[in-house]
Amino acid sequence: MGTTLKYDELDFKENTNVNEITNKGILVFTVHRSGSMLVHTLCSELCSRAGITYYSPHEREFFLPETEEIINSEYWEAKRGCFGPIRWFVNVPNIEDYNVIVHLRDPRDVLVSMFYSYCYSHDGEIEGNTGYRKKVSDAGIDNFVLNMTSGKPPIRRYGTGQPLLMGNVLERYENYVANLWGRPNVTFIKYEEMVTDFPCWLNKLLLPFDIQNINNITRIFLEACKNEFDVSKEDIWKHKRRVTPGSHREKLEPETIAELNKRFNNVLIKLNYGL
Repeated sequence: MGTTLKYDELDFKENTNVNEITNKGILVFTVHRSGSMLVHTLCSELCSRAGITYYSPHEREFFLPETEEIINSEYWEAKRGCFGPIRWFVNVPNIEDYNVIVHLRDPRDVLVSMFYSYCYSHDGEIEGNTGYRKKVSDAGIDNFVLNMTSGKPPIRRYGTGQPLLMGNVLERYENYVANLWGRPNVTFIKYEEMVTDFPCWLNKLLLPFDIQNINNITRIFLEACKNEFDVSKEDIWKHKRRVTPGSHREKLEPETIAELNKRFNNVLIKLNYGL
């Protein structure tokens, strides 16, 4: 589900000073259920107004495939611009020559969100809470999150992506940490900061774009996004069911959380999420 931002009379372009001829491309990595569509909308708007080519799974003219094609080095030849959101690690040729943003959410909350997306809110070939989707719902959220981190492929791909390419949730996070953590050209940012301190998070997202008047851009985007994080009442049938961090502590059994902490131990420590 996409996000439409309304800028009203705020003149984005006049307040933007972007280095259009940057020596580096921009890669934006993330995972499903982490506000990735908002990340896409912001990148699309910024690139459009700054004259930067934007390659994305959600763009028709400059389509970024979420298939095996993206793995091939030939795809990246003679392409320059911003690429995202890429929801699984891709070993892009000469990745050290890009400015890289990795936007992640606490994986335990991601798993909870995936359960509700899989069972209820995500569009699919059958209605939510019917057929095999109801079977997963009846088996319970604890069973789902443990299965999604066990190495077994998911039953279907609602909100989880293509399993053979993207791996399970644990593998995705481990790949990001193993391949991108600590690189000088990589900035890790968090969903939790996006929903609790949007201006600070946005400043980090905008770093690769070399914006001079960053305070003006922050104000403009803050005004446009002011309703994005307003979920006054939880609704399992809505795409934005809940945005506040820490939902796994309410939804999962203690022994399930303990097992997830064990499986994600290295990831949680590196990304500074509490055990």
